[in-house]
Amino acid sequence: MLLTFLHAAFLTLAPAQAVADQDFAAVNSTAGTAAAPTILFVLPAEGETLDPVVIIGTNFGDLPLPFFGFIPSAPLFTKSLRIPFLGRVSVLVTGVPPTFFPGRVDLTVLANFQTSNAVDFRIL
Repeated sequence: MLLTFLHAAFLTLAPAQAVADQDFAAVNSTAGTAAAPTILFVLPAEGETLDPVVIIGTNFGDLPLPFFGFIPSAPLFTKSLRIPFLGRVSVLVTGVPPTFFPGRVDLTVLANFQTSNAVDFRIL
């Protein structure tokens, strides 16, 4: 009985027709798009599981998510700095995620629903 009530309440609050009538393309175009993130440096270029890695780049935004290949890693520290002659630079510190296969992977950063350039990283 509770499920029937919740189902009826959901259909009343969010009918499918109201969602179908929304023009999401117009909403996204008026909001604008942020610049894609770019990785400039990765220090070090290789590491073992849980070793700290510093990623320096641009346009990381507020909630960047680094990926080692297809494996995400939790950001430990994120800071945006203004450096003379370089402009605004993002610094991200993360750890190498646990993996079963050592070797070369593409290190990328997902920020603002965009993926950065890939940088070679070697998992030891």
